Amino acid sequence: MAEENQLDARGRARFEALRQRVFGEMSQAHVRMKLALVAPFHALVLAVLALRGFPAVRLGIQTAVFLLWSALFAVQASPTYGKYGQSRVRLLVLHLNLLLFAISIGNTGGLMSPLLPLVLTMAAGVSVGLPSRLERLAFFGVMVGIFSGLALAANSAIGTLAVPLAPHNGLPSPEYVVVAFGSLALSTSTSASSVTS
Repeated sequence: MAEENQLDARGRARFEALRQRVFGEMSQAHVRMKLALVAPFHALVLAVLALRGFPAVRLGIQTAVFLLWSALFAVQASPTYGKYGQSRVRLLVLHLNLLLFAISIGNTGGLMSPLLPLVLTMAAGVSVGLPSRLERLAFFGVMVGIFSGLALAANSAIGTLAVPLAPHNGLPSPEYVVVAFGSLALSTSTSASSVTS
């Protein structure tokens, strides 16, 4: 009986080590993909917003978010992060990414933001990537809190679409359509590549 328990414990330990290695490799592939696709997409969104008259304060916020995201992506893509990134550090980086998403979404229209679909990709990855149920529950609890805050702010400046994203004559602006389409296409392609990598 003791030998069976010991074999069972060794089997679980081997399974957990393999699981962590697989998810670690998937995470690194996802980070490299973010550097290749997501960062340029946000740079293009920033350019569209700047060229089409996005308010200066909001443009500054979006630029700061973009620069912080780029720094986080670079840190995550470094070889030392994969080797030495402890669970708490990874969780901190994940929550920082979520906070940056929340700021970006709030800055571009709250729950009406054309960037909202990108959060769904993050949520899908987290649903399988975090090792413990408690970490997943904490992450999704933070997401619910952020979306609740965005919903409460829907009738404020945070919940409004600023030029050039604001509707014209009751129809969505071309800039909104382009950014929303890009967000949907990017979130679909990143979700597909996460599943196949």
